[in-house]
Amino acid sequence: MSGRTQLLALLFFALPALPSLNCVLLGNESDSLKVQVKYCSNEDFLRIAEYFSGKEYTGNNLVLRSSPDDRSGLYFYLPVILDRTSTQKGNTIKLDVIDSTDPQSRSYVFTIPNDLKGKQKILLGLTGKDWGGSNMRLVAWKIQITGSEEKSIFVEKSSLWSH
Repeated sequence: MSGRTQLLALLFFALPALPSLNCVLLGNESDSLKVQVKYCSNEDFLRIAEYFSGKEYTGNNLVLRSSPDDRSGLYFYLPVILDRTSTQKGNTIKLDVIDSTDPQSRSYVFTIPNDLKGKQKILLGLTGKDWGGSNMRLVAWKIQITGSEEKSIFVEKSSLWSH
């Protein structure tokens, strides 16, 4: 197999299996946790396993969406915290965002399920009507995970959130 054929085979077979590489990275990262913000289309989440089972295959990612019926939208990729969160009984994630269409922040609350078996990373998605697509730009964001006693377990924000 020639080098060009090997490269094409890699692009055709390997890249669709890596959802984090399929999305368009918007480059908004924090220093301590490296939260990545990415826009993903519905096709970025399609896997061969879904054709056989009829259910979305998320691998080791816990995918939480504001509109479960729509996969396209802006995603906040939190690599790590499920181990810390589950041992500290984290059960709610609050996401606050400010976008280019409105200077007022909007809040979204996600519930972390009790069964986290095999899940290592979190993808928080603003999907459907909650993210209008190309006409909206993310300005600032804040993510807060709270436990059952309403105590903050984790807080991360973009550099512009404090302003």
